[in-house]
Amino acid sequence: MGAYEQAIQQAETSLEIDPTHPPTHYLLGWVHKRRGDLSKALDSFERVTTLDDSSLYLAALGHAYGLNGDQTKALSILDQLDNRSKHQYVSSYCRALVYVGLGKKDLAFQWLERAFEERSEMIPWLKVGADCDSLRSDPRFHEILRRCGLELRE
Repeated sequence: MGAYEQAIQQAETSLEIDPTHPPTHYLLGWVHKRRGDLSKALDSFERVTTLDDSSLYLAALGHAYGLNGDQTKALSILDQLDNRSKHQYVSSYCRALVYVGLGKKDLAFQWLERAFEERSEMIPWLKVGADCDSLRSDPRFHEILRRCGLELRE
C-alpha cells in the first residue's frame, strides 16, 4: 500500500474516533488533493471549514476550488479572506495559496512577497510543502527561498 493510501486509512481511523477533529479533515483533504482526487479533497476541505474557520483552512478550500476550475468559488474565498483581514490578522500566504490554485502566478508571488515581509509563519512550508509546486520552476520562488535562508540544494 502506498504512503497516500496509508495516510488516508489512518486519517479515516482517526475520524472514527473523533469526526470533528479539524486537522484530520485538513490532512485528509491535502492527501486527496495530492492524489489528484479533487472531489474528495473538496469534501474534506469543506468539512474542515464548517468545524474551524481558520484562515488557512479557508485558503486550502479556495486553493482546491481553483485547481478544480471553480474560479467563482475561489474568488469568493479571497473576498472572505479580505473581509476577515479588516478585523483580524490573515496571513498573506493564505491569499497566495488561493492564487496558486487559480493559476495566477504573478498575484501568487505578490502575496508570497507580502508573506515574506510580514514574516508569515507559513513561509518555511514553501521549501517542503506541495501546495506551491507549480511555482517551483519560477526564479522568483527560489529568490524567496534564498532570502529566507531556505534555498534548495542541488
